[in-house]
Amino acid sequence: MNNQIGFWRRLERSIRKRRKKLASIFTRNGWAQRANVTSVQASPPESRIGPPRKLLNHDLQAMQLGLRTSVSRVRTVAVGIVTFNQTEREVEQVIATARQALSSNLCEARSRILILDNGNSTSRTTHASGQVAYLPSRGNIGFGAAHNILMAEAFKSEADLYIAANPDGRFHRGAIEELVRMSSVHENRALIEAIQFPEEHPKEFDPETFDTPWASGACLVVPKMVYDSIGGFDEAFFMYCEDVDLSWRARAAGFGTKICPRALFFHPVTNRAANRERKHRLLTSGLIFARKWRSHSFEKLILRELRAARFEIPEIQVSPVPESWTRVCDFSHRFSFAPTRW
Repeated sequence: MNNQIGFWRRLERSIRKRRKKLASIFTRNGWAQRANVTSVQASPPESRIGPPRKLLNHDLQAMQLGLRTSVSRVRTVAVGIVTFNQTEREVEQVIATARQALSSNLCEARSRILILDNGNSTSRTTHASGQVAYLPSRGNIGFGAAHNILMAEAFKSEADLYIAANPDGRFHRGAIEELVRMSSVHENRALIEAIQFPEEHPKEFDPETFDTPWASGACLVVPKMVYDSIGGFDEAFFMYCEDVDLSWRARAAGFGTKICPRALFFHPVTNRAANRERKHRLLTSGLIFARKWRSHSFEKLILRELRAARFEIPEIQVSPVPESWTRVCDFSHRFSFAPTRW
C-alpha cells in the first residue's frame, strides 16, 4: 500500500513540474497573449459560398417528361438492332430486355423487334423468337445504312416510333414506356435518347427542358414524323458522327433533340481498348462531317490528325448543307460536338 501511495505522489510532482515548465515556455514566446480570447480581434471568416443556385422547376421537368398528362393513345414501336459479331449471350440479352420493355401498356401488341446482321449471323439465336423479325444481311454496310433498312421496314409496317438500339446494350424494363411517354408529350417532334449507364454520355443537357445539342444513337427514338421530314441516317458515314448529323438536320428542320433521364439503357463502353481501325473510321467520318457542315477549322484538325497517325487521306466529295443550317453547329468541342459536364 505504501509503495502505491509513493508512486502516485511522485507522479503528481512530475506533472506539476511539467506544467510549470510548459507555462514558462508559453509566456516567454508570447503565446499567452495570443491565446487570451478577450484580447483577440477575430476577423470574419472569408465566405466560400457562391451566389445561390437557381432552383429547378420540378413542374416544368414533369411536364417535359410527360408525367403531367396521359398518353392519348398507345404507340406501335419498332426496336431496331444492328449486330456486328456479338456473342449469342449479348444478342439474347438485348432481345429479352427489349421484349420486356415493349410489354408496356403504352405499346401496341404488334410492336416488334427488327434484327439485321452486319457481321456474323445471329439467325440461330433470333429466328425462332416471337415478336422478332430477322431481315436478310446485306454484309457489313455500316451502322447508318443498316438502320435505314430497318427504319424503312418499320415505318412501312405503320410503326409510330423507331428505336435504334446498340446490340451490346440492354433496356431497363421501363425504358421504352418512358421514351413513348416523353415522345407523345412533344407530339413526336423530337429525337429522344435514353440515358446510358453505368456511365452517362458527358455532353450537356438542360436539366429542366432536357434539350441536348444532339441525341446519341446508342438508344434513340426516331418518330415517323421526323423520318418523313428529314429521312434517316446519312449513309456517307460508315460509322461515327451519323447520330450527330441526324440530330443537327433535325434541329435545322425545326425538330427537337432531347434526352429522357427516366429511360435507362445499359451500355458499358468505358473499358474499350484503343483500336487503330476504329480511330481511322472516326477520323474519316470526322472529315466527312467537317466538309458537309462547312467547318474549315475542324477539317484542318482532322487532316492534321490523319497525317500524324500516318493514315492515307481519303478522297471524299461531300455536298455541303445550306449555309443557314450551320447555325446549329458546334465544332468547338472536338468530337464531343457539345459542351461537356465532365
